Amino acid sequence: MINYTSIIKRRYPGSVCTINAEDYDQLTWLSDTPKPTKEELDALWPEVQAEIAQEATEQEQRKNDTIAKLEALGISVDDLKGLLR
Repeated sequence: MINYTSIIKRRYPGSVCTINAEDYDQLTWLSDTPKPTKEELDALWPEVQAEIAQEATEQEQRKNDTIAKLEALGISVDDLKGLLR
């Protein structure tokens, strides 16, 4: 399923619209700029999907790096959780 909301947020920043159930036919474009066509948005989806996947990978890597740094200092994740309670 294509996530039109993600595409619009990433490729049309500052635009204003509403959409229901990620259905292009339910997309109401409220911005002064021309409403992108379904074909335009559909063509952007693979690129946006790849960005989302890359961001998730980078976030997971940052998490793993942080855990490794804590462990190098002799602090476990459970230790840190206990301190934050």
